[in-house]
Amino acid sequence: MRRSSGKFGFPSCTRDHLWKTGVLALIVLVMMLTGCGTSKELGAGPEGATAPPSAEQEGEKEVYNSRSIRHYMEGVNAALQGNYALAALEYQQALRYDSSSATIYADLSDAFVALRKYDQALEILQRGLERIEPSDEALLSKLGRVYYITQQWEKAKQTYTRLSESTTDRETRLTALEYLANIYLREQDYREAAQLYEQLYNLDSD
Repeated sequence: MRRSSGKFGFPSCTRDHLWKTGVLALIVLVMMLTGCGTSKELGAGPEGATAPPSAEQEGEKEVYNSRSIRHYMEGVNAALQGNYALAALEYQQALRYDSSSATIYADLSDAFVALRKYDQALEILQRGLERIEPSDEALLSKLGRVYYITQQWEKAKQTYTRLSESTTDRETRLTALEYLANIYLREQDYREAAQLYEQLYNLDSD
């Protein structure tokens, strides 16, 4: 196997935060083009139809988008400088104006993990999965990682099993299987671990 382990003794599935500097502008552009979520609901028209947004509502949405993006960018910059407390504050502010972005939930959980505030990391990931999509792969992967760090083995196994079975992404499945194999080794369930390593070998050989 050619894969490395992180400082917690489990397979490394996160990437260096520095990559964000190269794609930050793209993220901002995509968020501006697709539109960020807002807590304000548009009024319904006759017979339950959704009324077209007024100019005032469009203006409010643009304000919400720009505020969310600004706080998110400040959070990314703070995280890159190692100031995770400030990053967490900025990401939380970003969520006030856009509660539908998986990226913000994910990065906020990373900040809480760096601060060793694991309960808050779990809470924000669970909230993100409920708010956005219960099968969101990025959030599920991070949820499993926090369960792993905090040695909640059964919950970690459930999360990574769910992820490995639902994902169509090869790297995501490899990472999930590696975590699962590590957990079964810790539990001295060598038969299950061996089966997982066989799956890993076959996937890594493709």
